[in-house]
Amino acid sequence: MMSRYPNRFETYRLEPIGEPAYLDLDDARGRYERGAGLSVVEDTDPPGWYLEVSPRGHRFTVTFYTSTKTPLRVVTWERDEDELRCRRILDIYYPDGDPGHRVPYVQLTTVTQQIFSDGVVVITLSSSSAPDELREVTNAPLTLFRTDVPAFGEWAPLLLSAVTDTRRRFGPDAFATAASDLQDVVPFGLPSTDREALVAGSRGMSILTALADPAGRAARTWADIGSPVVDRGASAIFPLASAQAEARGAMERLHAVRDRLQMDAIHFYGGDHFHAETDLRGEDGYARNIARSGIETVGPVYAWRVGGHAAVLVHGRDSAEGTETLALHVVPADWVWEPPGAGNTKRGQSRRRRAAAERDAADASWTWPERRDHA
Repeated sequence: MMSRYPNRFETYRLEPIGEPAYLDLDDARGRYERGAGLSVVEDTDPPGWYLEVSPRGHRFTVTFYTSTKTPLRVVTWERDEDELRCRRILDIYYPDGDPGHRVPYVQLTTVTQQIFSDGVVVITLSSSSAPDELREVTNAPLTLFRTDVPAFGEWAPLLLSAVTDTRRRFGPDAFATAASDLQDVVPFGLPSTDREALVAGSRGMSILTALADPAGRAARTWADIGSPVVDRGASAIFPLASAQAEARGAMERLHAVRDRLQMDAIHFYGGDHFHAETDLRGEDGYARNIARSGIETVGPVYAWRVGGHAAVLVHGRDSAEGTETLALHVVPADWVWEPPGAGNTKRGQSRRRRAAAERDAADASWTWPERRDHA
């Protein structure tokens, strides 16, 4: 398969940018071997695929297009010594027909495969018209997702994942096609009896959604919001993930759950582009409870106001045990934020002291509940 090497590449019009428009073979080879980054496209007009090699050759990303310049699939490979490992496959579906160009993914239907080094593949169907659907495959054969780092010009192994049937991606049947692909994209997974991590998938957003729902909120117990749960009366802790440090794939999944939940919570509850979430730092407020529990936090500790509560995402590390954990702490909002004007009246001052006393007495430590049938 013939290819060309744009100086730079514009991914909306699928056209080269700069002078000269294309590098000669020697310049392209030199750029690739120096680790300076490289763009590669199919030698057709328009190209059916575009490969972007990141600086230092750490990441190889291939996007496949229709003849009308519409993206169909994005495959991301990451380098691990002399091998490439496929980390993510994004398939795109267009219920409103072929737009003939790139469209923001949030307006479309997508099926995303996230592949981890222990053979777990998490597959998510996302659509603007329906809640996300999740499927997890364990013990998937990793040979499906590995290949050697290609020598210059030997791009063919990265192009084997091209979409062969494009018609199913467009029109009123596109969502049904995506739902079918959700079940079929990794057909060789096996049930696992030895999991090196307890990961509760996408429970975090379902918990936040339940907290935000005003219907029957007062009548529900913490267990109605989600399970497993550590019920502390006025507050609750929802374990989301636990992984051993030496279990590489398990740790990857824990970090992926954290990153996705942070991104979604910021979008839906944190002000999106202007980031209205609260970062609990130091030894003040509920951050003191977390520190007192012996949890060594990893990264920022974000809190979002959801339905009269503060939802606090805590990524913790136990260096002695060699484990990392992820949990969503749901506490009364006034344990984190002081109500406006709370210090202006005696009643407000009393309420503030009471909230502080309740917060200071709360236990932020937890262990994973014994029941593990969700794992």
